[in-house]
Amino acid sequence: MSRRLVIGLAALVAVASVIAEILLRPAAGDRWELLGIIAAPALLAVVDTPLLARWVSGRASVAGVALTVALCSLALGAVSSSAASNAMFVSSHDYRLFLVVLLMSSGIALIVGSQLTRPLARDLRRLGQVADAVAGGDLSVRTGITRADEVG
Repeated sequence: MSRRLVIGLAALVAVASVIAEILLRPAAGDRWELLGIIAAPALLAVVDTPLLARWVSGRASVAGVALTVALCSLALGAVSSSAASNAMFVSSHDYRLFLVVLLMSSGIALIVGSQLTRPLARDLRRLGQVADAVAGGDLSVRTGITRADEVG
């Protein structure tokens, strides 16, 4: 478990708790429930991140990894948001509307994320092909990749 991860998430929980206290002014009896809603996703992230990191390191597809990370993040956000909205005692109609909007937002995020990671995955595949060609003795091969990041 990364110390940086734990410290970062603890700081995030502390900041979110202070913001929630200022904005929501919860009753004394509701503070623990509110803290639980805020802290539970961070605790889940502390447990899941090392497992995901181990899994990610063995994957062959950058796009697949990005999609998996996005799905896990969306699932965590969906569960957290659902718990928070359910705790707010909203009507069942409002809660169902919230779930529809959450589902729509999650779908948009996945589609956009998929579109944004495909070019990176394609360029990394090309780098692998060029590296294989160079290892085979072909020093004339070029990637043809034009990017402003580390891959280019």
